[in-house]
Amino acid sequence: MSLQVSTGPGSLIALGLSISDVATLFSLSKQYGNWLSTASGDKDLLELLDQDEMDVLRRGGLIDTARFNKRWGSELVIFANGQSQTFRGEKAEKALEPLGQLSATLVCIVAALDAFCSTDLVKSVIRSTLLEVLAPAEYGEDIVTSQYTQRINSWRSSATVRGMSAEARRIRKDLIHREAVFPGLMPPGDLPHMVSFLVWLLTDKSDSHTTQSSDVAGVAWCLSRIGIEVLGVCGPNMLPSEAPIQLQYNPDAAWVMSQQPMRRPLDVYLSRQACTTVSLGSPNESLTKFPIDQMTANRCRSAWDKGQRAAASIACRPWAPQIPWRSMVEGRDIEYIFYDVRDGAYGRVGTEIYNLVSLLGFAVNTETCDALAQVLEPEAPDVLGRLERIVDRFVDYSIEDPELEVHIINAYTVLQAFFMGYYYGIFLPLVDTSMLGLPVVEGGWGFRSNKFFYKMASIYGNKSYPRLSNGRCIPREAVIDILSALLLGNYQEISADNKKPVYSRNAWCIGVVNKRALLTYGVLRPCVTSRDVGRFMLVDADVSSIPVGSDGLIRPGVSESLKLDCLTLSSRHLSPLQQSDMFGPDSKLQEDVTFHMEPDWDGDSTTMLLCVRYKGRRVQTINPATADLNFLRSLVRPATDGGEEIPDSVLREKLWTVTDFFAKSPPAREHGRDCPELFMALSELPRFRYFVTEAYSSIAHVSILLDSLDTTRQKVLALEGVVDERCHVILDCRGCKDEHESDEWYSEETERELRHLKVDTHFMHLGRGAPSRKGRGR
Repeated sequence: MSLQVSTGPGSLIALGLSISDVATLFSLSKQYGNWLSTASGDKDLLELLDQDEMDVLRRGGLIDTARFNKRWGSELVIFANGQSQTFRGEKAEKALEPLGQLSATLVCIVAALDAFCSTDLVKSVIRSTLLEVLAPAEYGEDIVTSQYTQRINSWRSSATVRGMSAEARRIRKDLIHREAVFPGLMPPGDLPHMVSFLVWLLTDKSDSHTTQSSDVAGVAWCLSRIGIEVLGVCGPNMLPSEAPIQLQYNPDAAWVMSQQPMRRPLDVYLSRQACTTVSLGSPNESLTKFPIDQMTANRCRSAWDKGQRAAASIACRPWAPQIPWRSMVEGRDIEYIFYDVRDGAYGRVGTEIYNLVSLLGFAVNTETCDALAQVLEPEAPDVLGRLERIVDRFVDYSIEDPELEVHIINAYTVLQAFFMGYYYGIFLPLVDTSMLGLPVVEGGWGFRSNKFFYKMASIYGNKSYPRLSNGRCIPREAVIDILSALLLGNYQEISADNKKPVYSRNAWCIGVVNKRALLTYGVLRPCVTSRDVGRFMLVDADVSSIPVGSDGLIRPGVSESLKLDCLTLSSRHLSPLQQSDMFGPDSKLQEDVTFHMEPDWDGDSTTMLLCVRYKGRRVQTINPATADLNFLRSLVRPATDGGEEIPDSVLREKLWTVTDFFAKSPPAREHGRDCPELFMALSELPRFRYFVTEAYSSIAHVSILLDSLDTTRQKVLALEGVVDERCHVILDCRGCKDEHESDEWYSEETERELRHLKVDTHFMHLGRGAPSRKGRGR
């Protein structure tokens, strides 16, 4: 494959992208569709249909393509080299191919629909619209059905890299603030209205269309602002427009918050898909757009703040279960320990308050109980009892009951504000949101919705998750599920029943893609502390270079074996003095490895691997999920009492360099648990350290040295399940000790309790291998 530097994929190399990233992006564009194949893919679709642009755009003149490409073709926002990068001017223009009339129109439509509809509903709208527009074409339905998913991927990707998707979200946020459209996402029942509008826009010759859907009006307003300037919207709280074609938004469907809500507008509100916009700058304002009175809105602000403060009593830290070497049990990923950092004692608590905290909280403690009691102080005991019945998923008493009294609804909304502040206070610190262009997230919860509470209750009640005396132990897949609901507005079931197979490490989940993407931190950034291993990153950029399954889940592939002959330079040909000069911490030749995401080309191309490169040369691929697990297992808690130090002369005798590791035949050395091998000076090489823990995990016990070598060795030997015939490799990382001193370590009492947990509660007997699905309990 030849990559031209002037235009197209090759121009990305001139922008600084690695050849590996560009090759992956280009290959995925052909297979699944992204912004590189927008124009060419649309041309291929028309050829398959034996039609041209004017057969689809029968109205004509919707977009001034020269004006459109000038506005949206001079900035490129892409996700590459592990971060979101923005290019402007000539560089962006070379990489972005100008779009024609059809492509530009459909990119605008998908960008606007994404802001107002769920991903599944966007697919349904586009498919129905294309089928209606292309109905006269022979075999049109079969061709559209086989191609529309790939085309949507390309249109969405093209809108994202041009900044159109971010602009559409800003427009929707402004419309909700002006009370021009309803909060939440478009209900499936409005699909015919949206299809009717789009068919009229693309094919009809009339200059007016009427709708009763606020989402249709919102999409139309968005289209008029991002590219289809000939379209105007006439309706409540919409700015006047003199555009040649107009959408008439029926005032009867509008809902103005200053007026008393009537039954019909309220029914319309409840029929919508629950989705609440949470501003990261002022999250306590999230519920103020609900159809509630001002007093309840004020209580909700206060309740959110109190819930967020109560969340400070709950700490979270990832935990890697220690499994004996050569055990056949593989089905356990990283788990998160949510535990009470206080003493856990509490005084007398009202029965209703205690029951509510028990149902919805991670731990019952004084901070949470007192804060909730203050928030619900105005409510009578019978109201609290009814709230308990509403949030209990095993009681048939719904908050959506149309006959429910207003004061119960208000009390529930205040309770909801408290616990949503509590949940965001606990889970947001786990997520790096620095890549967000617009500092807002979409929560999959809303007015008179208890879906998220039921989600948390089902996780709390899962008997396969270990319990602690002062908290809960939750696997990473469940945490991703929770974060997907809180930040992406998407309830992504990542249950064990969906794994393939259930006990395979290669089926673990490391991220979710749904308009935005949520990925584990180690995929994008070097992990230094245990906190890093447990963190995630929220990406607001085009992630079409990341392989993802049809269910929106990012799963790891099968890694390849280590290639030890990847380097021509070997430390065997160097004297100890030369090794120290060339590979010491101050040497210019000391260089960290780099990680690059790529599909598992030799296996399932919808799964992802990290390609490890050293000085630009490919070393091997690793599974990012097991790499996280092994790195976490390698971390040894720093000692508080120093410990006996071993002289540097002894350490130097056991020195291994970077080249020793990569050499075809590394120097043979005496090894064992009492005489560990030692990699020196890895404090400045975080990715190499991370890679070594993964590469050596199958043949050695790896520990990361943060303080005393003797203390580290003794702690490791004291761990259960470590006494085996493997050698002991210690990575000297004392140079980054300061970073680990600020790390969050659970108490020694909790650590002792974790050691006594069963190695894997998913299986009946340790070491007997993975049982069949039939023998596995729920």
